[in-house]
Amino acid sequence: MIRFNVFLCHRRSDGQTLALAIREFLRRAGITVFMDVSEHKPGVFSVHLRNAVRSSDYLVAIKTSDMVLRDVLPSPVSDDWVEFELTTAFESRVPIIAIEREKHGNFPCSVTPNFVIPYLDGALDDTLQTLKQNLHRSVRSILHSFVRRRIGAIAYLTSLCIACMLLTFLHSALHKTAPRARAVNQEIILKIDGAKKRIKEIESKPITTLLLIDTTITMHSKFDRIVQHAEYIIKRRPASEIIVVAFSDYEENYVVREWVRGSDIHATIESIANLPMTDGGDQPEASDVAMAFAHGLCVGEKLTRAHVILFTDAPANNRDDFVAEIRKLKSIGATVTLVACDVSHLVLGWAGLDDVSIEFLQPVKEE
Repeated sequence: MIRFNVFLCHRRSDGQTLALAIREFLRRAGITVFMDVSEHKPGVFSVHLRNAVRSSDYLVAIKTSDMVLRDVLPSPVSDDWVEFELTTAFESRVPIIAIEREKHGNFPCSVTPNFVIPYLDGALDDTLQTLKQNLHRSVRSILHSFVRRRIGAIAYLTSLCIACMLLTFLHSALHKTAPRARAVNQEIILKIDGAKKRIKEIESKPITTLLLIDTTITMHSKFDRIVQHAEYIIKRRPASEIIVVAFSDYEENYVVREWVRGSDIHATIESIANLPMTDGGDQPEASDVAMAFAHGLCVGEKLTRAHVILFTDAPANNRDDFVAEIRKLKSIGATVTLVACDVSHLVLGWAGLDDVSIEFLQPVKEE
């Protein structure tokens, strides 16, 4: 039986959008999630659903108006999957965590959750972070991130070591002379030393960080948070130079342009507060053009260790071009981080981008 960290229980009529956002966030944190997204009839599927609930560490239930009213008003159908999921979790002693979007009313079947997380419209980031803190296995995402960053160098050295052992074994099997074996081993050792030297040279080169900032009108209220979040990222991966790039809608005087650059990290990041405000809202933006601009800058200035960080609250105008430009940046050794300033607009637009780091804009921390 397949085990899951979380079984996501929701009413489709008014809870599916929030459920999709939660599922995407948890999956990116390395937490396995079961979520039913299709229509079913009673029978074999009820057995499948019961097994999924019982094999989960937690059941996360999104309490919405329709979930509460469905328990009070007569149901138009005899089968209520939400009631079935909650009852199964309660009977199987699976801990229930409630995300409370609707404060009034009780859960179906008067099930009492083990833990309640209040949800307010516009505070999805805080809700997701609180939920993550209450799931015991989120540490696996940290391990996964570490392995993904180091896997290239480790795999290269490991393959050379395996080749060394294989050649030595073949040499013995074919009764080669000892001097020849030593020569082969020495050659492999030289290759390993050369690989270590190249890795060290790459890691010793300074990092240039490119901050791509969406300057449309809905982003300006978030600039203080962007400044703090940018400083937080750069503390984790220090940079020798910062380049701030502003981008807006196609209808504006400019689509993308370099705003400022400098080696004074704090002062350069603080200049974000003075970025010009442009029209437009949280509709698809020119982030695909901004990524193309960043790729051109890296190639033109031969930035072999670039860290491209995008801050936006809307998906790209052209998702295919956006993904293609990210792959170009990855092919020249750049690291790409996408910071979602509005989860509800980006959770579907960035789904499937497994080769980049995705973060959620953090709230302002008081001094």
